[in-house]
Amino acid sequence: MKNIFLLVGKLRLVVLFLCATNVAHSAAVTAVAVSSISTLAGVVTVTTGIAHGLTVNQGICLSFGTGTCGTIATAPTATTFTLSGNITCVTTCGTVQAAPQIILLQATPITGTSSTVIVAFWLTTTTGITATRTSAWTGASSAQNTALTQGQFVEQIHNYTFSASDFASNNAVIKQVLTDAYASAQTDFSNSPQPGSLYGVFYNGGWSQ
Repeated sequence: MKNIFLLVGKLRLVVLFLCATNVAHSAAVTAVAVSSISTLAGVVTVTTGIAHGLTVNQGICLSFGTGTCGTIATAPTATTFTLSGNITCVTTCGTVQAAPQIILLQATPITGTSSTVIVAFWLTTTTGITATRTSAWTGASSAQNTALTQGQFVEQIHNYTFSASDFASNNAVIKQVLTDAYASAQTDFSNSPQPGSLYGVFYNGGWSQ
């Protein structure tokens, strides 16, 4: 019976580790109120009441209207950033929050001394290709799935095996492995030809671009 309770406790840690906090890992980025949203020639400029703390090429989600998710193209000031699209608000403009980057999808029961964790990475691109896509994460919002369809978010599924001891100490080891892996995957992706960067280019005796 003692072993059963120990197993259940470890599984709960697996499920909850992305939500837990410790001295080495900060809490999830909270939403910031948006003061205004305007669009000019397909470029959306978002202004926040306080510093947004967001960076270029970071995925974000706006709560205004039915919600919109996308990738930050520029961040000229601490309280403004731009992305592509067509959104305008006049009075209440909702909030903006960083989009998920690592999402826990599944954790297998601890067998012997290890467990496999399956995660989704949401990488960002400013030149995606539109296609029918739905996230493997059933909790994805319609706006997030739309961003995947538009190719602004690119979902990658990864499996990692951890030892039972890795789930100790508030899962700091697991969090560090996943955040490092995500950062490496995003860097590699950003440094590679983007999915839509050459889409539509043609040759007819000379290249179109």
